[in-house]
Amino acid sequence: MDPVMYRPRGGELSCTFRLPAGPSTLVLHAKIPRSFTRLSANDLLMRFCFVLPLLVLLLIFGCDIPRDPAGSFARAQREALRVGITDNPPFVIISDDDLHGTEITIVEEFAGANGMDIRYVMGSESSLVRQLERRELDVVIGGLEKTSVWTREVGASVPYDGRHVFLIPRGENKLLYHLESTLRKPRS
Repeated sequence: MDPVMYRPRGGELSCTFRLPAGPSTLVLHAKIPRSFTRLSANDLLMRFCFVLPLLVLLLIFGCDIPRDPAGSFARAQREALRVGITDNPPFVIISDDDLHGTEITIVEEFAGANGMDIRYVMGSESSLVRQLERRELDVVIGGLEKTSVWTREVGASVPYDGRHVFLIPRGENKLLYHLESTLRKPRS
């Protein structure tokens, strides 16, 4: 991708890039107004022609945001979202043959919106956090507050009610991004 630079009679500097894009060619053309001539025209043109391809590459390769470094979001869609739960009414209520509560409802809404099945794992907060650290779980719920000691050891979502968070493994981006979009929805 070599730039073609020229200066027409009007005095504006121009820079054109031709990028192969499959069977066609993408042409990027930019004009530099004369008002930007504190630098010499050639210096300015060279700087502009250096920055433009970098911006194009940033746009092309920066589109996979948020990242999913451990592949957990994709794995949860393929297999199941692994949710650690601890009994803490009204957030998580574990009865003989049923799970319900505020946070169970939110997790089921999130999973449904993202085409995921859910596999619940019951345990104490400490055992669930250890499993989360080893990436054996994707999310831990159970009325955990944003000031919880566990938020120093693992990642946490935004508080969905100003106080309570979901715990996630550190470094998760895509899972957290989609989870937080569900958590930010107004609740009745």
